[in-house]
Amino acid sequence: MSSTTIGADLSLGGIAQEFITVSKQRDSSIAAYFHTLRALWLELDNYRTLDMDSPADTLKLKKRIDQEQIIEFLAGLNPEYDQIRVQILGNEPLPSLQEVYSYVQHEESRREIMLHPPPPENSGLVTSSS
Repeated sequence: MSSTTIGADLSLGGIAQEFITVSKQRDSSIAAYFHTLRALWLELDNYRTLDMDSPADTLKLKKRIDQEQIIEFLAGLNPEYDQIRVQILGNEPLPSLQEVYSYVQHEESRREIMLHPPPPENSGLVTSSS
């Protein structure tokens, strides 16, 4: 094994370990959690070296990677998103990663409004004296 390969393996191992550590939403917003995952996925892509024999193989691989990323994203969500996770995974075929993210982010916004409704606007009758 060359030192370049060993270095790449160590870097990939470090990324994989970081991925395991941060692959849960915890206290992060959906946007922050998704952004962290996207950054790790992009970094992992730099270390993937695959030779594809045909465009069909490339499309199959891209679809598989997309599905894996959807599952990783959904698996790391907090328990309050269990119902959404089930709904999304029940779709055949799975929606795109961007659609899944949008759906979950919309649910986060809905929950935020339900739990912390905006204060009512002060309304009153204003009269002017002439």
